[in-house]
Amino acid sequence: AEDDLARVLWTKLLWNAPFNGVCALTRKNAGDVLAVPALEALLKGAMLEIGCASFSRNPRCGQQK
Repeated sequence: AEDDLARVLWTKLLWNAPFNGVCALTRKNAGDVLAVPALEALLKGAMLEIGCASFSRNPRCGQQK
């Protein structure tokens, strides 16, 4: 159960960390933010960084269920 909890928390962080800040600063919703190529690239980069942190912390987080 602990591994599943870690996966859930990292997945939530993967979405929330980049989108919360960008959406708050731009005052746009997620769909509107993704419609701007530069912001989409920024979000993807942040998500990759979080994914790398997740994988380095717990290699099983990157595995499919």
